[in-house]
Amino acid sequence: MQIAPDALVGHRLEAVTTQWHEFEGARRPEPVHVWLTVQDVGVVKLHTLDGLLLLLEQTAESAVVEMGEHGRLVLERGGPRPLAERVGETIRAVEPLEQFSRGKAIGVVGVLLGFEAGHVGIGDLGDELTVERWPGRWAAWDVRRVV
Repeated sequence: MQIAPDALVGHRLEAVTTQWHEFEGARRPEPVHVWLTVQDVGVVKLHTLDGLLLLLEQTAESAVVEMGEHGRLVLERGGPRPLAERVGETIRAVEPLEQFSRGKAIGVVGVLLGFEAGHVGIGDLGDELTVERWPGRWAAWDVRRVV
């Protein structure tokens, strides 16, 4: 079930679980999926599908997925680091993030989560789930807060 991002506001981030794609011993830098365990909300899956979706699920994935010649999907408790560093903190704000091209808005691509100790941007950039500190590298991708 899809949930509104503002449903996370006022609730503590309790855990992060990440699914990564590994191929021939190398891990891609972008996660495939991320699950946030949020107090009083439940497990929220971050998924890219024509934009960033926040999906309420009962549990995070718990198994390795073997994909033969295409590698495998592995799970890790924690990571990506910008979110893992915020575990135990309360989500204070959620704002949409919009990407621009040549000065023109091309659409909302994610959300900015505000915590006591900083902000984390989560977005769908080129169909890759991107999780980075704010402002960090977001300016290089011409991604801005929606004002």
